[in-house]
Parts: sequence; structure tokens; C-alpha cells
Amino acid sequence: MLQQTQVSTVIPYYRRFLRAFPTTKRLAEAPLERVLELWSGLGYYRRARSLHLAARKIVREFAGRFPSDYRQARSLPGIGDYTARAILSIAYNRPYAVVDGNVARVVARLGAIKGNIDQPKFRRAVERAVEGLLSRRSPGDFNQALMELGQTVCVPRAPRCAVCPLGKWCQAYRQGKPESYPAPRSRRATELRYLATAVVRSIPAISQEGGGRVALMRGLDEGLLGDLWNFPAAFGPTR
Repeated sequence: MLQQTQVSTVIPYYRRFLRAFPTTKRLAEAPLERVLELWSGLGYYRRARSLHLAARKIVREFAGRFPSDYRQARSLPGIGDYTARAILSIAYNRPYAVVDGNVARVVARLGAIKGNIDQPKFRRAVERAVEGLLSRRSPGDFNQALMELGQTVCVPRAPRCAVCPLGKWCQAYRQGKPESYPAPRSRRATELRYLATAVVRSIPAISQEGGGRVALMRGLDEGLLGDLWNFPAAFGPTR
């Protein structure tokens, strides 16, 4: 739920979700439409579909318990390298370092690492630095601490350097330009697209205001918004 979504937005959804599905088995047995209904409003519905599929695989292949092995965790729908590392370090105390945008910002400033998160060389340098710093005794606490530091103190603009516990080791702070690290990402050019939409109604709707039915389908043309209901639509040529 936290992927691409703020904590404050997620919390009420998370609580409702756990009330409805207190165990992996309950989630696995639930109809997908019920899962999507409780997810409604969070967006990125592919996450909900993957979570549902993952729950079914966990029940079927791992006796209802999230696997503690990295390869097995990666075999679950919706679980990539970052998510697997985060879960295994926090839930099972496995020594995996986690790098997200917040962690990359903290570490880039700490070591004055040049570049931005989209550049492979920068990312490799950050990952090496985090691996070198990782607490083998408490990797989950370490990862969460760095994430939280980047979320609340080492923020992109006007970082709170005066209260940062890493301030005396931070090279960017000593240089007096913490906001220079990491470098801003290059912006993707704006694309202008045209979408043709059809509203298909049943015949009674013509004579009954607000009555009748309309045709809906999941997703848009080109595989977009695959889990959202939309009017039939297709992208047309750019002008």
C-alpha cells in the first residue's frame, strides 16, 4: 500500500484491510472484487491484484506464512527486489540493505555522492555505501531508521540539518549545500494524447432519465489502468 502512496493516506485503508482480512488465508479466499473494493481510492490497482495472487500462493505453497528465503519471496506476484529486501530485513532480521528515494538522498548527502537516482553509476555507489553501513545485528531497524530520517529530517528541500543525528559526518552539510545532493532527475517531456470515448447505453436509458445501464470495461487502450472500470475508449493519433 505504501508504494507511491503517503503513509497518512494508507493508514485508514490498512486498518480496514486488516479487519476484513486478518490472516493470509482469509485474503486468499476472498473474491478479487471484494479486495478491489476495499482498495478503492488508493489507486494503482495492480498492487491489490498482486497482493491477492501472492496471498493465494503463500497459502498454497508456503503453508500461509510469508517465506523467509529471498528467492522464494521474489517468486511472489508483486514482490520485487526492494520489497523483498524490506520485508526480509524487517520481519526476519535478514541482513539486506534497502535503497529507496529517501535512503538514497540521505546516503548521497552523507558521502557527497554526485548524480541522481536514475543513473546506474549513482545507484551502484549508493548501494555500496548502504551495504557498508548496514547493521548486521539489526538490519530492519537500520533500514527503517534511514527511511524515516529521509522522510522527516533529510528532506529534499530545506533539510533540518541542525537536528540530524548524522550531521557531524555529513559531507554535504560540511560543504554548506545539502540540497545539491542528489542531483535533480531529468524531466520527461510532456506528451499530448487524444482519447476517444464511447458511452454505450441500454435503450430504456433514452426515455428514462437516470435509468438504464451503461457499458463499462476494465482498462484503457495500450494496457493502461488495467484494473479500473472505464467507458470503452481508445487512443487516437497525435495531431
